[in-house]
Amino acid sequence: RSSDLYFIYDLRGAAFGIDDLGGYIIVVKEGFIIQDEFDDSEIVKVSIYTSTEWFKLVINGEILPWICACIDKKYILKEHVKLLMNTNPLQLRKCFDITKAQILSNLGDTELSKQFNLWKIILFARFCNQIIENHKIVNFRNSVNDYYELRKCSTFVEMFDKFNILIASELDLLYK
Repeated sequence: RSSDLYFIYDLRGAAFGIDDLGGYIIVVKEGFIIQDEFDDSEIVKVSIYTSTEWFKLVINGEILPWICACIDKKYILKEHVKLLMNTNPLQLRKCFDITKAQILSNLGDTELSKQFNLWKIILFARFCNQIIENHKIVNFRNSVNDYYELRKCSTFVEMFDKFNILIASELDLLYK
């Protein structure tokens, strides 16, 4: 029942200038169950939230709803109502710090997952700075070069050093 699906966003990567990373965000009515209709050859990453879970993220000023509220319309597959977000710099920074700590505590097993997760932290820091300055995300592709810089690294130590260099100015700005 499409009336039980409130929001569907395509965050697979094209919006960020990166080829096919990430997945879909789906927000559904409480108790709604999505049937798995994919065969084994299709691998699609989907994050499903109930409306209560989703609006808790919105109220807390989390970065994911900000991304969905600001993303280009061509990546919005369904939007029951337009998301309105409140710019609260301190709340945004606290959410960023929690997200950063969660990602750093679980970077993943493969070099690609580590690289992707480090890049997400840089991306989120840049987005937080844009939100504080503009009250919205204005440039979704401003971290493409960071992604490819991290991809060039041959070891995790080199990648982590590059990450620290790339994120330094963003963190300085965010923490001011």
